[in-house]
Amino acid sequence: MQDIVCHICSSGEDESKMLLCDNCNRGFHTYCLNIRSVPSGSWYCARCARSSTTTTTSSTTSTSQPLPKEVHVYIRVSSAKQNAPEFGRVGMDTQNVEILKFCVAHNLYVKSCITEIGSAFHTNTPKLRKLITKIQPNVPIMVYSFNRFSRNVVHATEMANALHEKESYIWSVTDQMTSKNPAFESLIQAAENESRLSGQRIASAHQRVISQGGFVGKKPFGYNKVRVNGVFKLQENVLEQKIMKKIFEMSKTTIHFTQIFAFAIKKYPRYDWTPKMITDCMYDVVRNSHSQTIIPAPTSEMEELINAIEEVEVEEEVPEIYVVKRFHKIRVNSGIFEIMVEWEGLSNKGPNCSCTWENVVSLYEDVPDLVTEYLNKSKSAYVPLIRDLLS
Repeated sequence: MQDIVCHICSSGEDESKMLLCDNCNRGFHTYCLNIRSVPSGSWYCARCARSSTTTTTSSTTSTSQPLPKEVHVYIRVSSAKQNAPEFGRVGMDTQNVEILKFCVAHNLYVKSCITEIGSAFHTNTPKLRKLITKIQPNVPIMVYSFNRFSRNVVHATEMANALHEKESYIWSVTDQMTSKNPAFESLIQAAENESRLSGQRIASAHQRVISQGGFVGKKPFGYNKVRVNGVFKLQENVLEQKIMKKIFEMSKTTIHFTQIFAFAIKKYPRYDWTPKMITDCMYDVVRNSHSQTIIPAPTSEMEELINAIEEVEVEEEVPEIYVVKRFHKIRVNSGIFEIMVEWEGLSNKGPNCSCTWENVVSLYEDVPDLVTEYLNKSKSAYVPLIRDLLS
């Protein structure tokens, strides 16, 4: 075995832990495959297992595992962005089309279709687990490919065994086999290795960008992402910096957070405001966390142009403070009372601002009649407790 090296780590050491594929004779360390011990009998790498079953499983599965009459369809992507057309092969739409074509061709009845966005490597698939707990005997789960089912050997084996105990299984359309096929674990192992290596490459790339003073992630409010010497840095956005300064100034007064939130949405409707964005503006979180990546704002000429644009867009003066129109819901968030607030002057599409308990007390001091009227009308079980807390 002197000339044999592991196909994953390229090392020829640890011969006692080296597996050889019985078809292509390529070597793999058991620990590189995350296999605890050398399997008994014949062993095939994922590539050979896939190629051999592609040409033979049509007859094999038809005898060892006949086609069912009913199936559940499971479709998964790792992120919502993965369903975009550029990811066509593994997007939800493509998976759905291929699975349904298979079901129609084989006259299979689809009992349910479960779609999920989550990582199969980190086992973030609660819908799949729920489906398995409620699965009926002899009704398999149809997937586009096994790596859509799972990318974690331990996770996949656990779920497959649970299905097998219920006389069910996973059926992969593109792999042309079921989870009862011996090659199932090899294909999941290959998917896990692929995810692991991909994660390492991404983490390494991010670390390299950060070490060069670059910024990794979505563009934060108040800044633009610009490429400098091959890496992205943050550049101050003059218009958004002015908005941040205004929000910061308002936060230093007695104005409530929810009023600042309402003001931002009304004054600057082009932005998809969230409470976190307001908090980031108040404390300039981005600058405090990524100061090394920030470069100066554009030139003064650009600032003058932005000022001109801003003056054209804002046709009338908008009051900085909004009054409460009505309250319409009480809820408890992480053990803290909140009241949902509708502000005067905001459209129906505006925010139902979440008013935290601290601000509820302040609003009670400002508009006690309005708060009392709402509590008298509300049927919430929390009303008596809120009355006690306010008294």
